[in-house]
Amino acid sequence: MSVRLRSVLDLPPPMREQVQRQFAAARKAVTALGDELRLMRLREERERLVLAMLKQLEYLNLACLFEREYRFHPERLWRLDLFSQPYRLGIELHGGLHDGARGRHIRGKGFMGDREKMNAAAERGITVLEYWPQAIADGSAAAQVQRILEERT
Repeated sequence: MSVRLRSVLDLPPPMREQVQRQFAAARKAVTALGDELRLMRLREERERLVLAMLKQLEYLNLACLFEREYRFHPERLWRLDLFSQPYRLGIELHGGLHDGARGRHIRGKGFMGDREKMNAAAERGITVLEYWPQAIADGSAAAQVQRILEERT
């Protein structure tokens, strides 16, 4: 005679608890893997944006003025994607704009953290320009950087 189980609740209590613990551990592992994959995609997207921006600045003979991943704060680990020391000009490149609740820059904590970082840069005399993929793709970001650098020379 075989017994057909319809749910975990049909198991005896000790076995049910064991299955529930294993399921919770598996769900936690899958969630962690999903988070890591999402972070990898975001890093790759940011790298593509930085390279595209540097390519445009190179075309304008301005790339030599910028360094990547510049750490501007002595205590915090804050970095600017691109930074020009002689002009005190930083560039921050944001990933895609998200219309859902998963976008970092539209949630309270992420948005406030970004403002804290930008204010700290301003406190140190750094002008920070923030761009999104569309501004890089249509060339308006590089054009604005060029105008600002020409104005400051």
